Amino acid sequence: DIINSIGEKSMILPIPVRGPEGESDQRQASETEGDSPVPHFIWPHRWEYDKGPELLLEFCRILREQGREFRISLLGQRFRSRPRPFADLFAEFERELVQPRPIEDGNAYLSFLRSCAAEGNGWVLSTAGHEFFGIAVMEGVLAGLLPLVPDGLSYRELIAGPWRYPLPEPEDSIKTAHADPAFARRAARSIYRVWEKLDGHRQLSQAIQPGDLEGILLLDPRPAAVLPAYIEVLEELLSQARSIA
Repeated sequence: DIINSIGEKSMILPIPVRGPEGESDQRQASETEGDSPVPHFIWPHRWEYDKGPELLLEFCRILREQGREFRISLLGQRFRSRPRPFADLFAEFERELVQPRPIEDGNAYLSFLRSCAAEGNGWVLSTAGHEFFGIAVMEGVLAGLLPLVPDGLSYRELIAGPWRYPLPEPEDSIKTAHADPAFARRAARSIYRVWEKLDGHRQLSQAIQPGDLEGILLLDPRPAAVLPAYIEVLEELLSQARSIA
């Protein structure tokens, strides 16, 4: 009863997320029918174990095993002590790495996301086992990148089903994937299967231009869509405070 009572008085508002300023670039068309630009995966997480670097490494290995050409950029915060998978990633995929370090300036960061989306096959990839909201993923989608995220955490409330990959075990397993290479491999195979299916339906991806959210996001996090609700709540609280005073 207490939970229901609180729920009736509560409202959940998403965090406002800023996308790139100005109009998004159009994705480049393929030069010949059937061609597809090389996929560029943006991994936006901080470099820690709970963000699943083992899954990222195994996913890259599977892409190579399948003969798929690809590029990858690591844009998350780095620390002095880094999980081992990053050393392996740099050693094995130096040629595929486009941006191997964070972009500190916020506007430059969003501009880079938009330029990746304009290439025609840009993806924002999450391998996270822990997430409060998913701001970096939402920034990527608003910039025009296509999401590839776990079917769990906050993503179930943010990203439509076709863009979520199932995990073979609960997402908490990602946090200990460094101790279970077999899990990382199974999870990476799941990522690849979903991505391959999406990439195989290029008409789906190519039909979605940067800024188009329908079919990808379950809610619109842009300030213009979110802030009116915040203002309404604040005005109501201010009115209540005035009536008490």
